Amino acid sequence: MNKTVKIGLLLVCLSTMASATSILWVSDCWNEATPHDRGFIERLTAEGYTVTRMQEPQVMTEAKRNEANGYDLVIVGRHGSSGNYINTGEVALWNSITKPMIHMSPYLWRSSHWKWLNATGIANYSDNMLVVAKTDPIFNKVNLDANDQLKVFSQGTTSFLQITNAGNGTILATRAIAGGQYTWIARWDAGKEFYAGSGQFAAAARMVFAASEAGGNGDGFYNLTDEGWKIFSNAVYQMSGATFNRIPVISAGTDFVVYIENTIQPVGTVFDPDTDNVAVQWSKLSGPGSVTFSDAAVLSPVISFGAKGIYTLQMQVNDGNNTVNDTITVYVRDHADDKIVSHWDFESLPDPNTLVDIAGDFDGIFHHKANAEPNLFAGHISPTAVNFLAQQYWEVPNSLGNVDPNYASTRTGLSVAAWVKVEGEGGGPSPATPMLIGYDLAGWRFQVNANRWNLVQSGSPQREVFSVRQVFRPAWQHVVGVFDGANHQMKIYIDGILDNTLDVPAGYTLGTGTLPLQIGNRADAERMWPGMVDDLRVYNYALSDAEILALAAQGDKAPLITAGPDQTVFYKGVPVPMDATRLIDDGMPAPLSLTWQVAQVPTGVDPASVVFSDATAEDPGVTFPTVPGLYILRLTATDGVYNLMDEITVSLTIPTCENVLADGLGMAADLSGPNGTPDCYVNIYDFAVIANKWLECNNPADADCTFPY
Repeated sequence: MNKTVKIGLLLVCLSTMASATSILWVSDCWNEATPHDRGFIERLTAEGYTVTRMQEPQVMTEAKRNEANGYDLVIVGRHGSSGNYINTGEVALWNSITKPMIHMSPYLWRSSHWKWLNATGIANYSDNMLVVAKTDPIFNKVNLDANDQLKVFSQGTTSFLQITNAGNGTILATRAIAGGQYTWIARWDAGKEFYAGSGQFAAAARMVFAASEAGGNGDGFYNLTDEGWKIFSNAVYQMSGATFNRIPVISAGTDFVVYIENTIQPVGTVFDPDTDNVAVQWSKLSGPGSVTFSDAAVLSPVISFGAKGIYTLQMQVNDGNNTVNDTITVYVRDHADDKIVSHWDFESLPDPNTLVDIAGDFDGIFHHKANAEPNLFAGHISPTAVNFLAQQYWEVPNSLGNVDPNYASTRTGLSVAAWVKVEGEGGGPSPATPMLIGYDLAGWRFQVNANRWNLVQSGSPQREVFSVRQVFRPAWQHVVGVFDGANHQMKIYIDGILDNTLDVPAGYTLGTGTLPLQIGNRADAERMWPGMVDDLRVYNYALSDAEILALAAQGDKAPLITAGPDQTVFYKGVPVPMDATRLIDDGMPAPLSLTWQVAQVPTGVDPASVVFSDATAEDPGVTFPTVPGLYILRLTATDGVYNLMDEITVSLTIPTCENVLADGLGMAADLSGPNGTPDCYVNIYDFAVIANKWLECNNPADADCTFPY
């Protein structure tokens, strides 16, 4: 399963009732159906606290202040509009709460708001934490590196007030950035004025703790690493005065996609600050075959499976008082089931108006906006292709995962391959995202997005990979989108070449949507395909590089070249080699012919002074004039049909006299210059040195000479 926060929640026995320590949580999420900051509350609840959200916290009253005084600890979360917490009299009410408080919103720490820290500048960062008070209890069982630092954030950034002191408070941790060691965690004792001149006092113990995601759609989300959670958990325990044996917070690790001949090794974790004596036990909860654990009593056993299918595995932890469980899902595949699910070659059209699947039973039903018949044209690798003209598409019934097991099998592995010719922006809103094949927002789609090929799975979390190369127009090209669940990657191939790769979370899976598969449009929104398609295939596994190259070799591909990477050259007169590549040159209708040219030179330089050893070679040597600056070289290519061009920039630096002398290449007669040292010229300065020393000698055998030693 894909879990943002993984928490053991099954409680078998509690040493102390959780209600013994109560927390009041303050944030603008109080009435949200799925609160942004729920991850913090879920973890605190899992440890055994009772957590209650303050209702309508944006309007503070004496009654609410008195309510807050009935809890053991008040936590002010990061998610909130700070302007709603500083109305007349509210600051004094908040600061007069007589119970301890942990404050996570730097916007309210400011001297212009609650006056805890004497600064107003806010910025978002994702740096490591530097612990400056290692012996403080909040760092119990926290693993620091040799520099007393650790990674605290698992995702995104967090807001910081740009101040390096805490006034009358004690700094416990800061950003680990020289010159920007802004306060991260600080504590004030009861009765302290926050800083000189603040005019606001801590009615009870106070702590600032920068945490939770900053800005955008993730504002307020839980974003702590396991080590970061240890610090926060310890801070809550200390500030609340809790004494109960905390329930361990555990994680069984990520889900997995694996082939049956392979094993997995989950990374289980346990955080139990109150004891080191915990018992771990792995077991199989469900699944079609046997499961073998190398050692079921360790956090990270090696696990193998006896049959393909979907398994639920449980990690159980007992600390002597509490028992908690967490699970992972493992999708076990068998290579024997890897196959082509559908193959539409667009033959036997237009009568009947059915798109025949020659590999499976997924025939398409024709739909159109304007024309009553499919637009047929000569195919690229088969007799017939279809030009959709952003007017027609096919729907494939029975292609939902809950209807047919064949398309359900694409959940953990998928390859979509086709010959295409994109001829426009596509139907639908701007910017257009025409879909070649796929589902609605609940499933995977292979499409063009912002002129890039795009394999995407919507949902939570959404994952997608974009091609680096833009979509070719109007050339035919072979494109493949791959989801490799076993290696948790998404990939795009163009004309047989791997174009881009994206890592996705382990155990990530695809969905087949809530509406049937469509070819040339999207089921829930108009995303019409603007061009031609031939030989469209869907596989339920990740095709190999060799398999994709073989598919691409079935048709004439548009050529592709690169002039190579830009270069910065310390030029000493030696020809500079180029590093061009014929990425695609299938020899049809003729091999590519290449030509190098000079496109740009520094001001005053004659382009003819840039000389190629062979302007028709792939990687000629280039001789430059001894003038520094930027030189742009252009490589053009043609196979008689397609004309290509790519450029590189060579940034030329010319050696100085100091470089010449350092390399021992100075002239023997170059004795001096205006500064009294050799200047790479033989001139009057050198003659003056010779004249000055004309009658001197340094022969050790001559008593009248200057002794040289």
